[in-house]
Amino acid sequence: MSTVKQSYLDEKNVVSQLPRADIGEGPWWDAKGQNLLTVDLYGEAIHRLNLQTGKHDVINTGLMTGFAVLDQNDNVIAGLKDGIYKLQFGSAQKELLCRVPTVSDGDWHVNDGGCDRQGRIWAGTRMLNRKPEGSLYCLDSDGQLTEMVKGVRTSNGMGWSPDNKVMYYTDTQTWKIYSFDYDAKTGKVSNGPRVFAEIPQEDGRPDGLTVDKAGRVYSALFTGGRVNVYTPDGKLEEVISVPALKTTSVAFGGPDMKTLFITSGARDLTEDELRERPLSGRTFAVKRDVAGPPEARFNNTIDAAPRKAKRPSPKSSWQPLRIDM
Repeated sequence: MSTVKQSYLDEKNVVSQLPRADIGEGPWWDAKGQNLLTVDLYGEAIHRLNLQTGKHDVINTGLMTGFAVLDQNDNVIAGLKDGIYKLQFGSAQKELLCRVPTVSDGDWHVNDGGCDRQGRIWAGTRMLNRKPEGSLYCLDSDGQLTEMVKGVRTSNGMGWSPDNKVMYYTDTQTWKIYSFDYDAKTGKVSNGPRVFAEIPQEDGRPDGLTVDKAGRVYSALFTGGRVNVYTPDGKLEEVISVPALKTTSVAFGGPDMKTLFITSGARDLTEDELRERPLSGRTFAVKRDVAGPPEARFNNTIDAAPRKAKRPSPKSSWQPLRIDM
């Protein structure tokens, strides 16, 4: 039986220029500008930090904020409460690109998201009633939103293998990371969901996810204070202990793409928990021996009115896959 490597972060790993977040999420590296983007879900904000100059900018979105990336024109493309929006630093305006639908009467919001290497946006919904009524969607460059996976409770982290043939996907309330076969040309997933890794409930809930160039899968465990690192065949290789109980998401960045950024949250922690983990809500950075792939930008050619999601007809050749417990 192989030994799981143990790594530990402390206050020296804190990105001190970023404030404590209520629920920090969605780290995303802008290689062109050498900026780190993060969001604060309940703080309704998008942060941008240039690690070379220390310049820190904020967009106050006014809506719950699940993720933020850039498009090829340096616009911010963000998943807010009910849809995908275009924003800019230095402006209070936001433009709805695409409203995300829901089949639920309960409360919900757009949660984690990101770009595949072809410049499509993938984003899912979080159902606050924890019922399997959410979905994972893909937004093409022309503004067409397609439901790809349904039966989701809490849509969260996703990533792609180095050869672009496998997509990894997290539904937090199942405590599982799934994998699918992935067609990079069409953006379709198939032959899944397969269980890639199942997390013991006492270890925390799988949240944000990224993949390095060696194919290792990194999963932040909410309420676990850790990041699990898996080999491409799903074996737990390393545990990175984080001095923040609510570890939320992970992404690679830095000039050589070898810095792993880790976000966390402080919302709803008790005084005792905050006393024990005073760095909760901070963003952390740690050097790794293997780089992550560069983040792709959204290939945005949307020039029309906001689109609605495409829900395939019963006769369609494409039908969304389904998550089952």
